[in-house]
Amino acid sequence: MHINGGYTCVQGRVWEGPELFPHASYSGAISNNHRLFPTTIDLANNKLRNMAGLGSLTKLRKIDLGANRIREMDAAELAPLVHLEELWLGKNKIERIEGLSTLKKLRRLDIQSNRLTQVENLTSQTETLEELYLAHNGIATEGTILPSGLGQTFELLNVLDLSRNRLTQVNQLGHLKSLEELWLSGNKIATFDDVQNLSSLGESLQTVYLEYNPLQEDPLYRKKLAELIPSLSQIDATLIGGLGRVGAASGGGGGVVESEEARVRRLQDIVVARAQAETDQKKVEWEAEENK
Repeated sequence: MHINGGYTCVQGRVWEGPELFPHASYSGAISNNHRLFPTTIDLANNKLRNMAGLGSLTKLRKIDLGANRIREMDAAELAPLVHLEELWLGKNKIERIEGLSTLKKLRRLDIQSNRLTQVENLTSQTETLEELYLAHNGIATEGTILPSGLGQTFELLNVLDLSRNRLTQVNQLGHLKSLEELWLSGNKIATFDDVQNLSSLGESLQTVYLEYNPLQEDPLYRKKLAELIPSLSQIDATLIGGLGRVGAASGGGGGVVESEEARVRRLQDIVVARAQAETDQKKVEWEAEENK
């Protein structure tokens, strides 16, 4: 295990707990009373089964635990991480959102490709959360109305990804006035009555993805959406006004047809990559602030 430039990496082994930390090699980390603390930690693509040991890294601003075998968001380990701004937990086996009550600075939360059935326990993030990625879970409409979840008002939430879940309508999201991007691809939304309340997001919403829903079969699909939400500049991967496709491959030919699943994944990766790039820019700011 090593930490290089503030990032921690574990390759090809199971991380079993805090006993590994004394043997870590730290560089570019924050010094506090002769102890070293990283601001970001990357433990993605390993065989981790839990979060044991993270609670001792109290200066963390970002954690990436994607593509592991974690089943639970451990409140005891997360509670001390009061400076945390980003938590990436995609591609695990998590069934519930929990353990976030002390994370009152959290701006980005990614729990894509897990086993969630509802959105809950986000009460402490209503004033800070900017991006929430929940694609590829088992969230039904009823799971998006809980008072501790998306039933609340989030002052800064601008990206919400609920693609590839089990939603039949999204009128319950009409109160999220700060949304700029709303991803709803691959659900079970069948009629325009099921999205009618998105008209109340007309001042801020710029991009909506509703492809691979039964709704898309309407021959006036794009026209009706543009009329419902006049502020839109992009519907699915296509810009309004015939300006081309977002993230489309350049060059011609080749005969390769991209599957629906692959295209949705690629477009989601673009959004995540943008967030990661912004994090890289902020890392220097985080370290400078802590070392004052």
